[in-house]
Amino acid sequence: MAKVEYISPTFALHKFNGVVSERKIIYQVLKMVDSLLIFINDKDNMQLSSMFMALPNRYDNLPVGTRLFGDFMEEETSKGIALRITKKLNKTVFVSCNIETDRTMLPLIEKRIYEEIKERPEVF
Repeated sequence: MAKVEYISPTFALHKFNGVVSERKIIYQVLKMVDSLLIFINDKDNMQLSSMFMALPNRYDNLPVGTRLFGDFMEEETSKGIALRITKKLNKTVFVSCNIETDRTMLPLIEKRIYEEIKERPEVF
C-alpha cells in the first residue's frame, strides 16, 4: 500500500496596506519558488484586470517583460513596477496593478513595496 507523504507548502501569502493620496492601497504578495505575484488594488475586493510579467535576463542586467493580459493603458503601471522589482530581487515578478494612478501616485505606491521588502525580506 502506498504511503502518503505530506510536504510543507511552497507558496506564501503576505498582505499589507498603504495610504497614497488619501486612498487606501491594498497589496498582496504571493511568494512562490523563485517568483512573486503582486496584486495592487484600492478596493477590498481584489481585481485582476491586467497582469505584466518581468524576468531576469541572463544576457543583460536589464530584465525583460511582457503583458500577459489586460488593457494597454494599464500595462505601463504594472510594467514599470514589475521590471524594477525584478531588477532589485533578481527573480521573476508578476504584477497586477488594478488602480487608476497618476504620475504622483505611482512612485508612492512603489515606495511602499520597497519599504515592505526592506522590513520583511523573507516574504519576498
